[in-house]
Amino acid sequence: MPRKTADPRAALGVLSARILQALAHPIRISLLRAIAECSHCQCELSRVLGKHPVDISRHLSVLIRAGLVELEKKGTRTYPRLLVPEVMDLLAVAEHAARGVVRQQAYQAGRMG
Repeated sequence: MPRKTADPRAALGVLSARILQALAHPIRISLLRAIAECSHCQCELSRVLGKHPVDISRHLSVLIRAGLVELEKKGTRTYPRLLVPEVMDLLAVAEHAARGVVRQQAYQAGRMG
């Protein structure tokens, strides 16, 4: 009997969740912004973001597993490269939503105070 074909929407849902999980850390968001803005080697990212190289490496691994970033070797240096530029649009929407939450919280605090 032929094997049942997986629902493409379900597969996209799983992948979407994996991407959102990868974005669910401030360091990874900062990493994506730094990668999108300028071509920094992996060793420079720790200086640029003020984080330990081990932390940068660990967070880059999450972004790589999610399919958002790849590492490109140039000589002795490794450069992260954004594979899905649309993720920056997603971050912009999340930032816009965060501003809305802050406005709403300020409004609620003003009504209570």
